[in-house]
Amino acid sequence: MQKLELDSIKLLGEGHQIRSYILEHFGSVDQFYSTYELPVSLKSVRTYLSQDKITSDTFRHALVRALDVDYHEIVQSKAEQLKRYVQQVFEDIRLYNEDGDLLVIDTLLGLCKEYALSVETSMMYRSKAEYFFKRNKTIAAIELFEEAIKVIGVIDINHLTLYIIELADLYYREGMLLKAEHEYSKAEKYISSSQLNPRVLFKYNYWRGIMYNNTSRYIEARLLFEKAAEYSNDKKEKAASLMNIGLSYKKEKAYDKALHQYESLLEYYSDEEFIGRGTLYNNIATILIEQGKPEEALSNAVKAVALASLSGQFECYFTFTHTFVHVNILMGKTYTCIDFLKLLKKTLENQLDRKYVVQAINNIIEVVNDISYLNALDATILELIEGINNQDYIRELYILLGKLHEKITRLNKGGI
Repeated sequence: MQKLELDSIKLLGEGHQIRSYILEHFGSVDQFYSTYELPVSLKSVRTYLSQDKITSDTFRHALVRALDVDYHEIVQSKAEQLKRYVQQVFEDIRLYNEDGDLLVIDTLLGLCKEYALSVETSMMYRSKAEYFFKRNKTIAAIELFEEAIKVIGVIDINHLTLYIIELADLYYREGMLLKAEHEYSKAEKYISSSQLNPRVLFKYNYWRGIMYNNTSRYIEARLLFEKAAEYSNDKKEKAASLMNIGLSYKKEKAYDKALHQYESLLEYYSDEEFIGRGTLYNNIATILIEQGKPEEALSNAVKAVALASLSGQFECYFTFTHTFVHVNILMGKTYTCIDFLKLLKKTLENQLDRKYVVQAINNIIEVVNDISYLNALDATILELIEGINNQDYIRELYILLGKLHEKITRLNKGGI
């Protein structure tokens, strides 16, 4: 996967595309011309290769006979070239996180409108929505998803359903559960359609299952995860669906069932699949914490952090380290907080979803009773606030600050 750069967006005419093909396969126009007998002069060939739209059918037919390829394997319309660029960004939108990436998205969006490509226009609205959401600009993201839904209409049921599902997930992540449920109910109307591809069906069941798992609707969640596993042909997605069944059991405090579910899934991942195995070890560690088995929990947490470190993925490294620190605090090793506070400061530059940060800070407040470390956490939160533009995120951090100050006050008075 390679990110599309702005200077790579070029909609080439017929002549330029053929010229590129000739240079790639023959090195020069002269070499190409000397290799084949063409019913036109070299000067005419050079003229045709400079044209946006080739005017000679004779040259086209001669070219196809000489190269023994279909003409459309060499030449695409500008609309088709544009569609290819749009698909690339749409599929790999998670790569587009930097300020300059917005110009790429907006350029493609403008071209899609210019060429009257409704499906692709909707795809770029969706891509822009994802870009803004990752940068914690929620209101703008919601408006762009709504625009994508309006543009696509019923032209393409797969894209329409996908956008509705993604909007529902956005609402869920922002804590707007009623709006999320409303969008999922709208998507449900299309779920039984034979036109929907398995990818859309997987996302519907998986993401709605995530929401239900986190809102105490565990039986419904497990049913959705089972369906998600059925719809996906991807081994990791199947494992993730089944892993969430284990999480559902954990939330119900059916710890033995949860452990059995997680341990049975270790066979899904090879030793080189760092994130999958690491997530399982991390989840096993969290269950063992709940069961009051810190030594066993620490053993699994260490494995999880080591695997996350090898993966180079910050989100997982942060999450697994959070579990590792939690276990250490329970075992009286509060000093491990210091390194984690340093990690907290890196969450902004790594654009980590704020829910992980909020959860981690809240956890430290609840389990740490050392005032010096809590004061250090206070300073870290203030430093985070200074670097954040999202007002909802700032409000959440100030709420945590209030909770932290209350605990520090209690500890200073001799309480816990």
